[in-house]
Amino acid sequence: MSGLALVAAVAGVVVDQRMENRLSHVPAPLRLSANDARMLLATLVGASITVVALVVSLTMVVLSLVATNSVPGSCGTLSVAARPSW
Repeated sequence: MSGLALVAAVAGVVVDQRMENRLSHVPAPLRLSANDARMLLATLVGASITVVALVVSLTMVVLSLVATNSVPGSCGTLSVAARPSW
């Protein structure tokens, strides 16, 4: 198991060195440090969690409204209160 970890560590260093040479042409404002990348990732995760919470809460509101307006045994027909009076 430790041999596999050693191979993975060496492979990680080699990939890191090769990628650093390829990324040397990236403009300076676009290069991120580890802290910058961590802050960007935290912002994206926070926004994603906010969107998921909003979708779940709106789904619960819709389901509760549907549950209040449905009458047992109606099988999709309109209830007496919801029928249009033509």
